[in-house]
Amino acid sequence: MSRAPKMRRLPREIREEVERAWRNDGLTIDELMALLRARRMDVASDPERGVSRSGLHRYLKNFDATAARMREAEQVARAVMGSLGEDGERGDVGRMLTQMLRTISFNQLHEVEETGEKLRPADLMFLSKAVKEMVSADKVRADLEIRLRDRLRLEADRKVAAEIETAKNAGADHRVAALEEARELVRGLL
Repeated sequence: MSRAPKMRRLPREIREEVERAWRNDGLTIDELMALLRARRMDVASDPERGVSRSGLHRYLKNFDATAARMREAEQVARAVMGSLGEDGERGDVGRMLTQMLRTISFNQLHEVEETGEKLRPADLMFLSKAVKEMVSADKVRADLEIRLRDRLRLEADRKVAAEIETAKNAGADHRVAALEEARELVRGLL
């Protein structure tokens, strides 16, 4: 496995400071190199572990691409949820969004494996919490579907029983048979 880029091997605090300065403060690459130089994390100060200008540029390019993918995923999720209204957290779409979160999590783990970067305990805790919440959401969704099917089955049985009683009182045996057959079909679907 190849070694992680030098920028990724910097202490997390310095890497996060560089990312914040790039993202929030709009510092240029030259200004970020000055920041690294002040912390003696540039290649001139530390040829073995220091970051070069081109290494910083590659890291920031990847950082921007990852941030763009995350923004795009958030926009897509917002658009999908907005178009679905209240039904967005139920049914097939809810399962699809849960699966998307799983995919993103596994992609992040794969990226960590490829770069050789170590996960912090806080990262692992966040990931495990997200997985736990996904599993919990799946269980809640399944329980909701079961309750909904039971409620629909009871309501259909009640209405069909009333119709059967009306048909029996009217002497419409063929209608009674058709209603009983329909009730069995509905029960099979639910």
